[in-house]
Amino acid sequence: MILGYIISKSYKHIDNDHLKLKLSQIRDLKEIHDFTKSIFKNSMETFDNNSILDIELILNRKDELKAKIQEKINSQIELTRNIETSPKNTTLYFNILLKSKDIYKIKISLIEEFYNSYKKINNL
Repeated sequence: MILGYIISKSYKHIDNDHLKLKLSQIRDLKEIHDFTKSIFKNSMETFDNNSILDIELILNRKDELKAKIQEKINSQIELTRNIETSPKNTTLYFNILLKSKDIYKIKISLIEEFYNSYKKINNL
């Protein structure tokens, strides 16, 4: 549902011939994507290896992405205040960032649930 929303908003933006995202916005989104991809790749490897200590390390990093996304939002707000920017681009960028944050929260919740269940089963 969330990915569908991002795709739909992006498609409508392009279909209505709005300007493409700025290079800095694309770089920011790529940075967020790469960061989340590395965390979830580590998560999958951790699940495959049943390494509970690695899961703890991953969960300890959960606030990093939230901080990165908030930093990108704050930067865009500051840019919007100081430089005339396209409202449509800014809206699309914010939508993608906020929905990415939602996806991240859901994935972290799944990891936390796995971790808590594992601890209960193994009486840790």
